[in-house]
Amino acid sequence: MKTSDERHVSAGEQAVLDGVKVRLLEPEEQEWFDALIVREHYLHNAQWVGRRLFYVAEYEGEWLALLAWTTAAYNLKDRDGWIGWTQVQRNRRLKLVANNSRFLILNGAHYPNLASRVMSQCLKRLSADWQQRYGHGLLLAESFVDKQMFQGTSYRVSGWQLLGQTKGWGRSRQDFYVRHERPKQLWVRQLRKGARELLQARALPASYALVEAKASPPCEASVDELVATREYFEQVPDWRSKLGDYCCAGLVALVACASLCGVQRGQRDLAAFARGLSAQQLKALGFRKHGRPRRYRAPRETTFYRFLCGVDSVALERALLQWQDDRLGRRKADDKVLAVDGKALRSSQGVEVVIF
Repeated sequence: MKTSDERHVSAGEQAVLDGVKVRLLEPEEQEWFDALIVREHYLHNAQWVGRRLFYVAEYEGEWLALLAWTTAAYNLKDRDGWIGWTQVQRNRRLKLVANNSRFLILNGAHYPNLASRVMSQCLKRLSADWQQRYGHGLLLAESFVDKQMFQGTSYRVSGWQLLGQTKGWGRSRQDFYVRHERPKQLWVRQLRKGARELLQARALPASYALVEAKASPPCEASVDELVATREYFEQVPDWRSKLGDYCCAGLVALVACASLCGVQRGQRDLAAFARGLSAQQLKALGFRKHGRPRRYRAPRETTFYRFLCGVDSVALERALLQWQDDRLGRRKADDKVLAVDGKALRSSQGVEVVIF
């Protein structure tokens, strides 16, 4: 049985293929775009996560296909192994990868070769459009194909590479995954020659280095160092009646480590720093697994906000000053002031300025 890409193309169909154009979605078209995705795409879902770009493929004003590109999946074993980057590199360079989260040929528009023609046009402009929107281009595209419903033909003929398949989990919100029992094929496409090598290189070219420059500094503390730091701060009482997934001592230790790495701008930067921690580091801080699937997750901005508002400031001051003396030596009378959330601690004469 021939596929749609193999059968004869009529003159009318060829006219559509020659005339189809891919363009960015206009803001006022978003509602209709989402409605079509919900109605016709097999996932029936138009909830977008993170950064995103939307495209429409049209012929003489008629919409034929829709494409959505969003933030890349955080952790993909086959992709990360294929790239060969370290976890630190992945955390700092993941924004150079985009996910083709939706690709829909609309009802009545299933012309032979249309999908591959549309995909090729979109790939040619994707990185430049991302640069225009977010200030940097892209190096890699990824996508998931449900092999029970599709063969991935349009990806294959557009130069994508099949790496393997997922474990059967899908993201339904920013930090929540649902098991769907339908593993999908994982496809990737380099958006420029040598993209894979650049993602694993020691340093990025200047045109992409902006991504790393804006990234939070990595936590280089070992697991043993984090355990020792957490244990040191167990003297700080936890004021919460329900302890939750993030123990007080672990949060204090995380904030202390972040301050030593230069993170000094509040809970948003603390959350960004925490996202760069490995599962082993999060475990060392005493955090629990949670969510679906069960795994260690970094505390978010709201967690740090609640912590900084509720923690006993006197006990925190005492513990931080003791820790500071142990790590950096006894303080001198003319040393700088240690600060928490922009406020000077009452009896502190710290050697470093630490802003939570």
